[in-house]
Amino acid sequence: MNTNFILKRLSSVAAPVVALMIGGSAVQTTAAAFDSPVGDWDFSFSGSEKGVAQVTFAGDFTLTGFEILMPGKPKPNNSSVDVNPRGGPSTGVDPRTGQPEVGSGTNTVYSWGGVLVAGFWGYDERGKIVGAVTYTSSSSTNGMSFVGSVVQGRRMTLKASDDTGKMIYSGVPRVVLPDISGDYTATGKKGRTKLTGLLSITPSGDPNLYEIEVRGPGYTGTGIGMLTSNKKLGIYYEIGATNPAIVSLSGAFNSSKLKGTVTGTDGTNNISLNIVKPQLP
Repeated sequence: MNTNFILKRLSSVAAPVVALMIGGSAVQTTAAAFDSPVGDWDFSFSGSEKGVAQVTFAGDFTLTGFEILMPGKPKPNNSSVDVNPRGGPSTGVDPRTGQPEVGSGTNTVYSWGGVLVAGFWGYDERGKIVGAVTYTSSSSTNGMSFVGSVVQGRRMTLKASDDTGKMIYSGVPRVVLPDISGDYTATGKKGRTKLTGLLSITPSGDPNLYEIEVRGPGYTGTGIGMLTSNKKLGIYYEIGATNPAIVSLSGAFNSSKLKGTVTGTDGTNNISLNIVKPQLP
């Protein structure tokens, strides 16, 4: 698979970033007195949405990154719920723009998939980090705002909100992690059905990002794996070339034992998988 194919595809549809900063705080001269978030960070987040993210805070008060996300709470299996996947086709009402789509209903709308992140950050008068970001997927452009605190070089906590609700982002500085590439077994459930598949993980050339190939009963998929410095693994892959089905998963991963458990959705079913790299003799 072409390295970072999905990231490049998302980039091709990116819209100009629009962000709202409070009182022009991004350029306040008092900023130098506060702990700086500048650098590369790994985040896990939970709340109305959950997942993992890699975000770089730049010294010019901009930020960029990539995020893998899904609903914060599993939906009932086999229920009728309108969906709005970031990174694939959608029905219902876009939860961020409020624009109706063909076949829209009145049920809960949620999001999942992979998105590019771009935006701005600054300080408020108390030294808190404030900012706003734009999400870009192949199907929509949406946004989020945040406020939080940073201990320079150690940790960052952001309280974020968007049209789906509130999230807490817990971040640590990104470090280059051990290579976890290889062939894995993936066993668990898709909805109420037992599922067994194979997962191939190969380096992408970017730190802690991997190319993913998934093989299951009657399908193959390709995508991105993100290993974070707070011991999480996110997986985002697409099945099919035209109007692809989107799968988004995340969870705890032990990079020493090469195993973990990830949960998420394909938009129709909840998915839970135990991922293990067999230790062959």
